Amino acid sequence: MVKFCLVVTAVLTSVLQTSLPAQTITSAQNPASNILTGLPNYGIAQGSIFVLYGAGLGPAAISVAPSLPFLTALAGTSISVTSGGTVYSPFMIYTLTNQIAAVMPSSVPAGAATVQVTYNGATGAAFATTIVPSAFGISTLNTTGGAGAVLTYPTATAPFYAVVSKADSVKPGSTYTMWGTGLGAANKDNDLATNGDLGTPVQVWVGGLPAVVSYRGRSGAPGLDQINFTIPAGVTGCGVSLIVQTRNIVSNNTTIPVAAGGGACSDPMTPSNAGIAPALAKGSVVFGVVSLRQNLRPGSGQPPTVVASNSGAATFLRYTASAYSLLNPGTTPSNGSCTTQILNGTSAANAIGLDAGTAISVGQPDGTTTKLTVPFALLKGSYSGTPTSLAPGAYALSGTGGADAGGFSATLAVPAPLVWLNQTALAAAPIIRSQPVTVTWSGGDPNSYATITGTTLLGSSLSLTSTQVFFSCTAPISAGQFTVPASVLLALPPSPAGNLSVGSATNPVAFSATGVDVGYAAASSTFAATVSYQ
Repeated sequence: MVKFCLVVTAVLTSVLQTSLPAQTITSAQNPASNILTGLPNYGIAQGSIFVLYGAGLGPAAISVAPSLPFLTALAGTSISVTSGGTVYSPFMIYTLTNQIAAVMPSSVPAGAATVQVTYNGATGAAFATTIVPSAFGISTLNTTGGAGAVLTYPTATAPFYAVVSKADSVKPGSTYTMWGTGLGAANKDNDLATNGDLGTPVQVWVGGLPAVVSYRGRSGAPGLDQINFTIPAGVTGCGVSLIVQTRNIVSNNTTIPVAAGGGACSDPMTPSNAGIAPALAKGSVVFGVVSLRQNLRPGSGQPPTVVASNSGAATFLRYTASAYSLLNPGTTPSNGSCTTQILNGTSAANAIGLDAGTAISVGQPDGTTTKLTVPFALLKGSYSGTPTSLAPGAYALSGTGGADAGGFSATLAVPAPLVWLNQTALAAAPIIRSQPVTVTWSGGDPNSYATITGTTLLGSSLSLTSTQVFFSCTAPISAGQFTVPASVLLALPPSPAGNLSVGSATNPVAFSATGVDVGYAAASSTFAATVSYQ
């Protein structure tokens, strides 16, 4: 029963598209990773679970295959996969009007293929997809393919399949099980096989470090895979990255909590979780965040100068429990880790803006004060302004409070920025995504941390519906350098005009305000460069 529930968790995501015409397929995806068509790590693996999204694909109420053996038709719904003139019939897992799931036959050859759905005797148009030998997707707690991975204790270790959480972190040196789909074809092309190590060449990366893999194969249900691996030494934090690489295809980038002795995890660069759980138990959580940001670029003249542009922002937002699960506000990757995120312009933030007063005051070390205000009524809860300077020093932040959030005060120390040393060199030559890239810096406050970020665009132009892939890494300032691994870069679409930024950020400074569950302030400075990703 536990394994069957995990199958449903891995494949069941709710994307309603009721306005589309009947019998329409809009996408074919790995339901664990949800990697989009066109991204470099897209592909439906042989023998894996896959989901078709669209409209008119099945009945209004979900119908789930009751038990093994699965059949090729369910509640009047069937799928045909065509490749090289041969038609294959996948075993059905569930069917619903806007999404259906099945197991891709292991015998479908790698390469271009089309899928078609027949429901109640009517067959829809063919939809193009790509079949690959393996493309593992890690199941996540929020079922989107992002943030926390579904990680459990193995069967031989108490508490037996219990799901790891930030309150019960994994320990270096211990072995755990991750769940997902996409390891590849079943042994002997038996798509109903439920057990067996597939021997797929996989590399598991935990916080950028390789992990020892002891099992990679089916886990008790067709298409549902598990990987048993050991947490390497030298990683800790609430947002330690977890990535699986099969050949040159990387999984979705997820995170896991790691603590030396187990128990609750902690990260100095992430706000405390203390106020989050009690709030979510009541249905929603309110974040109040004040941020000061400095964008830096090389100036002209001799000696070389640095030109700065400053900005200040404050947001007071309420997230429902479901929105918090999807967005994970305030989350920063742990030191030494990188996370990636797919930013789709059609998605909504699903946060409710709150009235925290008419303005937020930023008292600068030179004695001047900048007011952060709400520029438009529709942006309730979002304040912005331009400080005249973000010179190093103590900044007095305060708000008088409003109808939804009370007054507060905090002192934020803004440090001197670091200097990105190899910015010019990295901008001059293409970044090869299959190879790691190292950034170097000098200076910076040891009490802050270094940030390395990059963005590329899927397609040639930015629009309201365009898709960007964004990665973010953190490292100790004292390290003076950080290497972004190929397992992160391979998730980026190639682009001749991508972005790479290196900077520093302060650890969050907490503040309290009535009506706010988690309040904090932080400052950052960033050098940005246009780079080519190949």
